[in-house]
Amino acid sequence: MKANLDAWQQALEHCRQLIPPGTRVTVACSGGADSLALLLFLNHNKDALGIALEAVHIDHDFRPSSAQEGEYVARICKELGLPFHLVKLREERADWKQSASEEWARNARYEVYGRFIGPGRMVATAHTLSDQAETILLRMARGTGLHGLAGIPAKSRGVVRPLLGVTRAQTEEYCRAMGREWVTDESNHTDQYARNRVRRQVIPGLETVNPQAQQALAALAGQMRELDEYFREKAGILLNQAKIPGGYRAEVLKEADLPILKEAVRQIISQYRDPNRELVERACTAVKNGGGVQLTAHDLLEVRQNKLSVWDPNRAPLPVFFLKKEELGEKTTYQVGEYLVSLEVLNCEKTLKDVFVHKKDYIFLADYAKIPCDLVLRTRQPGDHYCHPHRKQTKSLKKWDNELGLTPAQRLRPLLAGKEHQVVWLWNEGTAKEFLPDEQTGTVLVISQEKKG
Repeated sequence: MKANLDAWQQALEHCRQLIPPGTRVTVACSGGADSLALLLFLNHNKDALGIALEAVHIDHDFRPSSAQEGEYVARICKELGLPFHLVKLREERADWKQSASEEWARNARYEVYGRFIGPGRMVATAHTLSDQAETILLRMARGTGLHGLAGIPAKSRGVVRPLLGVTRAQTEEYCRAMGREWVTDESNHTDQYARNRVRRQVIPGLETVNPQAQQALAALAGQMRELDEYFREKAGILLNQAKIPGGYRAEVLKEADLPILKEAVRQIISQYRDPNRELVERACTAVKNGGGVQLTAHDLLEVRQNKLSVWDPNRAPLPVFFLKKEELGEKTTYQVGEYLVSLEVLNCEKTLKDVFVHKKDYIFLADYAKIPCDLVLRTRQPGDHYCHPHRKQTKSLKKWDNELGLTPAQRLRPLLAGKEHQVVWLWNEGTAKEFLPDEQTGTVLVISQEKKG
């Protein structure tokens, strides 16, 4: 029992590292032992962690009992006094089908998670140490590299996984200790899925060799993650050294040790698609010898004239608008790809409190006097940095986009930038904190956005 207590104490410390105080955490709860234990655990410790808590249940509707599982989670949340959200994929997804793959279901879930991720908001999933061990074995069997052996990350793109140090058996024990039953997915008792076969056959076999086999595999993942992070850091330095407008100097990349070059190339490719081993090796060959690799139907990774770049040969370059501050005045609309951005300068005869009723309107206003220079309306560039209107920390736009989990296409939305890559306003997120109007503001730059179609 002491080991179990230690595991849950470690999980609490893990939460403190993963989740800043003041965060609204949405628990993805299926009603199974793992997710129910996570919900109960976070609810028990929400005051100590300083978080607000809610839950979402995603009904895949693959099994007859799925509706009852959602109702059960709803009852638990009502008893605990927690907000509850129910998402029915069959009703929301036109591509739903009874025989959908595990990959489809996973992608659908993470698309739902995105609705609950943003400034001050995270999603918590109940991946356990047992899930980690199974994932490592599956990846090894299918063929993987260092990044794959690093296993399931504790935090990625707004999703946190606090229970990676807790086994599945321990989550069941926790639910019993809290006097709660859990729902059981009947498909877990079949060998239809590869993960079930690993769980039911491989793990028990390994535990005859070492009773702590799951912990050993999770420890291996931790060591691989440290090594992966080392190479990732080195690759980041390499890419910064090689960075030039529109791409990277191939001559700089060529000089790197092969493991670091591979990681650098993997980071580039991952912005466009899954960077499998074959693709990474072909791209490395292109770096060393010249040539190109087709990444997607539109995106080509190519080394030409000693420059590595990823581009769509058929896509016209997006326009850039240079805007002199003193010439801003009457409402003018600019088009950047499929995005429309309108700018207008207004004098405030009354206080902003009297003019703009909704507080949300403020994030699409900038204090004209606080803007120290001319502006550029464009898409993201390396080095851009931004402070969200509801956050205190300034961070690179690349990190911000990673936190939001944006796709490469979504990262091409417009922004207003000043000198030295300072982002003044960002599509959908609003005016940077340092440029927001206040009670002393006399003139405002009103920014409105619209997406064609």
